[in-house]
Amino acid sequence: MKHLIAVLSLLLLLSACANSRRLANEEQALGTDGPITHQFHSALYYPFELTPRFDGYLVGIEKVKRPADHSVRIKKTDNVNIGASALDRKFNDGKVMAITHIIRHSADARINDNCTVFNAYVQPGQPAERQLISPFHPPHVPLHPANAYSNSWEALGALQANLGNRIKDARSPGALHATAEAQKPYSHILVIVMGWNTVQEEAVRNVNSITWNLWRAYRATAAAGTVAGFHPLVITVTWPSQWSSAWIDPAIKIVSFPTKAEDADEVGLSWLGQLLHGTLPAAQNAASPGTTLPVVVVGHSFGAKAASVAACVGPVIVKQDGDQPMALQRIDTVVNLQPAYLSERLLGAFDRSSNMVYRNHCSTVDRFVMTASKRDQAVPLPVWGLYAGDAKSFDSVCGAGTPQQSHVRCAKASAAGEVTLQRAGSTRVTYVDASDLISENAFGTSGGSHSDIYRLEHGIMLRDIIQGNVGFASTPQQ
Repeated sequence: MKHLIAVLSLLLLLSACANSRRLANEEQALGTDGPITHQFHSALYYPFELTPRFDGYLVGIEKVKRPADHSVRIKKTDNVNIGASALDRKFNDGKVMAITHIIRHSADARINDNCTVFNAYVQPGQPAERQLISPFHPPHVPLHPANAYSNSWEALGALQANLGNRIKDARSPGALHATAEAQKPYSHILVIVMGWNTVQEEAVRNVNSITWNLWRAYRATAAAGTVAGFHPLVITVTWPSQWSSAWIDPAIKIVSFPTKAEDADEVGLSWLGQLLHGTLPAAQNAASPGTTLPVVVVGHSFGAKAASVAACVGPVIVKQDGDQPMALQRIDTVVNLQPAYLSERLLGAFDRSSNMVYRNHCSTVDRFVMTASKRDQAVPLPVWGLYAGDAKSFDSVCGAGTPQQSHVRCAKASAAGEVTLQRAGSTRVTYVDASDLISENAFGTSGGSHSDIYRLEHGIMLRDIIQGNVGFASTPQQ
């Protein structure tokens, strides 16, 4: 009996402490308090440990409670080939994507403190001192959780102003920077989006791997001790790519595949698209009219899907009923690593069908590169078509005996990351057989070589894509 009482007492004690997370009340108000969902704002709990090690911003997109005021406004554009009902279904969920936090981070947070540019977890009636990260402009400004979706417009506005000033300051003589290496203007804006089942902590680690190896690749071609031509401002975009479930986890992950495929589209058609075509151009214009930094967008798996639809279709959301969606702006480079979407999206004919296809093979992007690997065991998962990251898709377009297509050039990556053209074409789109490069099982991952994108050799390939070297035309052809 004594043992039973002890066990019951322990259970009561544990249950009393179960909701003692510092931001538990704020999470519950937003609907982000699940066992998985709260992992998509973990950087608010560890704002110095869980941010990329380059100057930049961490933009956290999460699914929040759908607003009751009908502020989710969708307007179909000429860049959307699917019907209005099919488009609406991508946003028809009990929850809706919203930007809940934007963290400004520095290459060396010991000198320039990380801080929030926007934080939906600061709410009325909740003590602001519970926050573990300070705002860029103190004090904390409470935001009502019921307005989380509409406040996302304010989030991007705050990012636009902060980013514009940051780019301008970096160009000013004697500007204060985090490290000696950082005492130079930015060279690129690098936007990175990771894929399916990648919580925020893992996404940040992956972004660090991609960016550091890209930096190392640039350094290998520059004078010792410098990285000529590459001082990026990195924008990491995280999104709720995993279902929240504490039971039969592997099965739930598989079942979530079609849902997360739709969610990736929602991210691209909403805030990621608005970021690429609205926020970044406006910030750059404010910093220095007529002088813009190259924008490089890197996406992996479902992150490639979100990145491509954002770049090629753009946003379909509007702030007010009378507004029009943001017009597409030119983007310098988009790299889709092992993309998890049907290859017809980029390579197919733009017609009115149930499957989304990008107009003119995404002609608003100057250089669009995607990889495929025969050692990737994740992208062959769908039975309804060929994903672009599948080697079978590459073979259907670029394989021996296939007719040359005017809208895509074909290339091959070596194990060292060097890329050579196999079949030229007057196009912005390059399809790369990366079977020799994306060939290993990355630590702690499944799907064969699907996530093998974090080595120096991959940085070499990305460097050459960005620079337009070794098989890539330095000036994209029409």
